[in-house]
Amino acid sequence: MAQPWSSWLSMRRVRPCQVATFEDKVRICQRSYKCLRENIDFSPEDMIFDCNVLTIATGLPEHNSYDGIDFINAVAEIKRACPFVSFSGGLSNLSFSFRGLNSLRDAMRSVFLYHAVPKGLNMSIVNPGGRVKLPRGASWTVSQCRKVILNQSADGRSVMSCAEVERFLEYAEATSVL
Repeated sequence: MAQPWSSWLSMRRVRPCQVATFEDKVRICQRSYKCLRENIDFSPEDMIFDCNVLTIATGLPEHNSYDGIDFINAVAEIKRACPFVSFSGGLSNLSFSFRGLNSLRDAMRSVFLYHAVPKGLNMSIVNPGGRVKLPRGASWTVSQCRKVILNQSADGRSVMSCAEVERFLEYAEATSVL
């Protein structure tokens, strides 16, 4: 069945609360995929899932995995279970708590894309007037962004502690230019 349109499935208002966890993202996208395929024979190539990029490093412990790693892993799992679908996400949401710190936000978005694209993210919503690139000479910043996005502690084996998130937030507050 040929369709001249695409399906945009936003996760923002599926439930009264945010679709924040890996499990919720996967469950809702797979359910939507199954419904579209079985009920109207909608082509997977025309489906675009928005797995809901949420703000990270807010200082609240429950937000630590809020989206970096949960979003990236959900995209990979949905791509595996629902081949040929596309994915989108709003990159400004990721670093929303760092408004005004454009270099830091650029670094966060670049690190996020570096990890999300190989897992299946093939579209993103970005400011068309801006550039998403890693800042030169900012290896510490990139390293810290990677830890926050992937929710990894300094040892790389466990989730970030509140103290590690606090250090990142203090750095962000003290930094206006990288």
